[in-house]
Amino acid sequence: MDTLSLYRNLSQRNPGSVVFTSSYLTPLPLDRTSVIAELGCGLGGRATWVTRSRCCETHLYDQDTSLLDAAFMRAEEGGAEQLIHLHHVGEEGYGQVKAEPNSFDLLMTEGLAFNLDPFEHLQTWRALVKVGGTVVIVVPGISHSEVSSEVAGPLTQRSGMTLGTLDQYHEKISALSGYKLFHQVTLAQYSWDEHYQDLGRCLKGLIKSGDLSTEDETVINTQRELTWYRQVARGQLFLQAFVLTVTELTEGSS
Repeated sequence: MDTLSLYRNLSQRNPGSVVFTSSYLTPLPLDRTSVIAELGCGLGGRATWVTRSRCCETHLYDQDTSLLDAAFMRAEEGGAEQLIHLHHVGEEGYGQVKAEPNSFDLLMTEGLAFNLDPFEHLQTWRALVKVGGTVVIVVPGISHSEVSSEVAGPLTQRSGMTLGTLDQYHEKISALSGYKLFHQVTLAQYSWDEHYQDLGRCLKGLIKSGDLSTEDETVINTQRELTWYRQVARGQLFLQAFVLTVTELTEGSS
């Protein structure tokens, strides 16, 4: 069993929870005329919910074709497939998304910070969004600058992103050109706990049923992540959604 199959069994209290997504999207004036893009769509739960609730056109981008297939199946189950458009991101990565300038009213990147540093791509993504539109980044961070390197280690290795404090992220955002911070939301601590509790229960159940072996690489990696969270990282990490308004066009856009 691969990681994707394992996570399909979870309630997705971490990125993917529509409760968290709703908390930062509620203030935005999205309706059936809006065009949305999600970079790193995952299993499609967010996109299906947003598309159904706002009745808007949504474009999904991911480097994993199996995730795009899963996202479309989720959209079909939710009755949103006619408004969903799938796009495979090639080797060029998310910094070179193929879309016309000023295409979107909202560009969401909720799950990408676990694979890359979204701050490095904000100026590129700005060209894809209309003036007055919105770019959302969701980033993990550390509670204070004295946190042990073990806390941020696994996330830093996975994404290449240096985790910062909330103040450090605010400094980065204030230095951006063409953006204004509109809104921000923190994922509740209990959501982290529930996610890892759910992950642990799911893993035990799959091992007990014989669907997974304790020697399976997925099991070993997941157990390592559970131990890291429970013994090292719990209470010292946060997940923050920054909702940024595009205030001006990038050079060369019209």
